Amino acid sequence: MAYCRNCGTENDESSKFCINCGNSLRQRSEATTNTEGLESNDKTLIFLGNVCISPLLGIILYFVWKDNKPQKSKEVCSLTWWALGLWLLLIILFVIIMVIAEA
Repeated sequence: MAYCRNCGTENDESSKFCINCGNSLRQRSEATTNTEGLESNDKTLIFLGNVCISPLLGIILYFVWKDNKPQKSKEVCSLTWWALGLWLLLIILFVIIMVIAEA
């Protein structure tokens, strides 16, 4: 599969243009090296960084990789949303514990 350098959409190898934005897919070798996804270890480290440090880490990585590595930027964005969900869940849990402890 080939990924569009412009929008990150997955396209067939035989496609000349992106099915989403119409961008040319002719420079295959450059596009495939720039659109490789994150490895499992990288995903784990980014998710833990988002949870432990701040979701700001994921936002920064998204904007750093947005133009050059669209597939990685999409995966970082997804991991950041999961981390934000975990933060929200933990906050709700702590509020419930505080309410129960005061009762």
